[in-house]
Amino acid sequence: MTFKPSKAGKGDDPRPVDKNKYDKNFDSIFRKKKTKKIKLTEKIEVFAPTDLAECLDIILKNMPEMEIITLAESERKDLISYHHTLGQLIRNKFGLWFENCKFFDYMIETYKIHEKHPNAVSMFIIEALWELLQLSIKELEKEKL
Repeated sequence: MTFKPSKAGKGDDPRPVDKNKYDKNFDSIFRKKKTKKIKLTEKIEVFAPTDLAECLDIILKNMPEMEIITLAESERKDLISYHHTLGQLIRNKFGLWFENCKFFDYMIETYKIHEKHPNAVSMFIIEALWELLQLSIKELEKEKL
């Protein structure tokens, strides 16, 4: 049995490459998938709301309309992708990191959030905001009928 080298080797001419196909493959292998991002806005003043309704009201008043739409169109399972954007904004602007934050204590006690951590509270607020937007969408759809 004799060994025959394949036609592709060091001395071969380069093969033509389809740039579009190459770029797509490169992106899918080496680049992270793009996720929906919410821009952080600095409009929210630093203070702690008294309850969840006030908190949601503050967020909605200060969140750009396109970001509200993006959140409303998201699926519940994708809400974790807002942890470093909207979640960070909530944790920082509402003082959830401070030891004696009354709003943090209120959220833990009222809604029985098991994990007593600002991350858990901010995620609960994001989910509540998403649920509120889903209810608003359903009400609008009913009005159209």
